[in-house]
Amino acid sequence: MKRTLRFAGLVPAVAALFFLAAAPAGANMTGGGQVNGAVTITSAGGIDLTTKPTTYQFDPIAITGTFADGANTFVGAVTTETVTGASPAENTISSEGTVGLFGFQDTLSVSGHITADKANGEGCSGLGGSALAATGGFTRVGSVVLVKLTCKAQLNGVAVGPQDLYVVAQFTPDIPGENGVTVPITHAVFNGAYATN
Repeated sequence: MKRTLRFAGLVPAVAALFFLAAAPAGANMTGGGQVNGAVTITSAGGIDLTTKPTTYQFDPIAITGTFADGANTFVGAVTTETVTGASPAENTISSEGTVGLFGFQDTLSVSGHITADKANGEGCSGLGGSALAATGGFTRVGSVVLVKLTCKAQLNGVAVGPQDLYVVAQFTPDIPGENGVTVPITHAVFNGAYATN
């Protein structure tokens, strides 16, 4: 009998704990929604049981939800630029690393406008090497990824940030046969949630 672990209920539970633990006392969430994307492991050998440095390139990431600064709000969809990242020591079991600076723009607006232009010193990054670091990064345990980013943007023409943005996502290899044990992982999709504070 083949057994498969199901993480469907784990990601929302971990997300709630991560968001609550990361938010400063008395902080109000000023945004939240859904994150969907795909990532290619660009370093040779992909991810397997051998611990080694890895590099990533994310396809533009789709973010759907809200961003708010008081009454100044955006509701809709945002698409990032290509996002890169790296880990100094990764294997199938776990990893920590950085997320390079990336910009974004709204691609569907129900209400408001938001954009982050790297040329203007805006965008998001996590350069601390861990989701728990002051300047952010990512931490992956198994298939659950926690990300902390510091972001600056223009919200309806008003500069906002720096502001922390937290993501919890499910990392799922999507090339048949790639499991990180017998065959290295070279590509995956991720789906999850974000919140700001």
